Amino acid sequence: NDGFVPLEKGTKILIVGDLCSKPRIQGGGSSHINTNRIDKVREEFGKLNTKAYLVKGYDANGFKRNQKLEKQALDAVIKASNAKIPILFFGGLTDMAEGEGYDRDSYELPENQSSLLKQMLEITDDIGFVSFGGSPYDMNLPEKCRSILQMYLGGEGVNRACASIIMGECNPSGKLAETILYKAEDAASYGYFANQGRQKQYPDDVMYAESIFAGYRYYDTFDIPVRFCFGHGLSYTEFEYSNLTVIGNEEQGWDVAFYVQNTGKMAGSEVSQLYVKNPECDDFRAKRELKGFAKTRLMPGEKKRVQIHLSDRAFSAYSQGDFCLIGGEYEIQIGASLQDVRLREKLTVQGEKLVFPLTIKNKLPLSEGDFDKIYTYEKTDFSHLKPGQFTTKNSLVQMSRYSSLAKGWMVFGRIIAKCMYPHKSMNDPEVRMTVGSIMEGNLDTLCNQSKGAVSPKTIQKIVDSANRKCKRLVSEKDMKNRDH
Repeated sequence: NDGFVPLEKGTKILIVGDLCSKPRIQGGGSSHINTNRIDKVREEFGKLNTKAYLVKGYDANGFKRNQKLEKQALDAVIKASNAKIPILFFGGLTDMAEGEGYDRDSYELPENQSSLLKQMLEITDDIGFVSFGGSPYDMNLPEKCRSILQMYLGGEGVNRACASIIMGECNPSGKLAETILYKAEDAASYGYFANQGRQKQYPDDVMYAESIFAGYRYYDTFDIPVRFCFGHGLSYTEFEYSNLTVIGNEEQGWDVAFYVQNTGKMAGSEVSQLYVKNPECDDFRAKRELKGFAKTRLMPGEKKRVQIHLSDRAFSAYSQGDFCLIGGEYEIQIGASLQDVRLREKLTVQGEKLVFPLTIKNKLPLSEGDFDKIYTYEKTDFSHLKPGQFTTKNSLVQMSRYSSLAKGWMVFGRIIAKCMYPHKSMNDPEVRMTVGSIMEGNLDTLCNQSKGAVSPKTIQKIVDSANRKCKRLVSEKDMKNRDH
């Protein structure tokens, strides 16, 4: 936020985007509930003496561009820009872009939104971006706007909350509980999920090759640049940290105390975060780990003492088959985010030496050889397949590479889903979830959920056809040396 929000009360605003009238309030599938109401954005701004003009701009029920909607929006943006009227773009991940039971197709902002926003930014950058969605996505274009307000899945009152924040009735105090990357390829797990890399060839074999370096631990430890770091979040006021003290021992634990003061002109809450920086060495540990946090409400000028207790688990790691207190020189860090550390204090802990098969020098994602050193698992790559390995506990996707019968049923599954929802697009989340359960669920489930329409005899034929193909494959000599 470069001062774009909060907006002045009594002003007029232009809101562009179908998500302003169809806000993303919750996830789909089993998390979906029917609400009493959904607050309307125009009414909520109206309650704060602000007149909001709404323009659809794009269709939230799809991804294709609509030139007519785009032209209407761009004409409105030109008029608003000339009249010095603030512009808000409501965008993000729609129900079509993410949901339960299927993987996302892309890390990008939906095409119909990115196309429109790009054209708007060519007219003016005096735009505030209001983001909805349940997970990170590429914020390259939103970051070119003057502010970003992340509402996530805010529930039935999300538009009331949105209006209150934008008009300065409420001071935002949220912090990111995840990292927003520049691109999907920056993730340690990239290539091992959905239709990425090796998964195209081995859809039933997923290695969690990022190991303990999930989320911020990976980006921080291996110095991967990110767009918005873990714990990041702004406010309409400023907070000052001071007087860090750490008192305790290995038996009783440690009490970490510090002061937070609101040095701005608006009441607000600060989420202070306590990170433990592990000893400098080649041990297989994250550079830093979040070990505590506290939310403090402060009036302008008010100062409060914050205390967080740490047990020995804050300095422990998995070593020789159990969690052990690892000795060494640690650093207690207090910050407003992972990348905004305000206070530091060294702490020496008496404990054991970490003994682990790998060191930080092992490259991530882990190679199969390194992976085998620390995990026990049953390999399922097809170089190890044996006749009869597939059962009705496997899925159509898993067997489709070996069975034309399984491939045929995948096509039939899409037809069934279309017949179940004749008036919905194949991109509809309910349709995609149904297709996903047919393709990726085990065949027993498919038989049960069809109430006998897909008989046990039929699914056994699919299994038998896949196993016959496997038998032919493993008998070929070149399978022995195939690169996994």
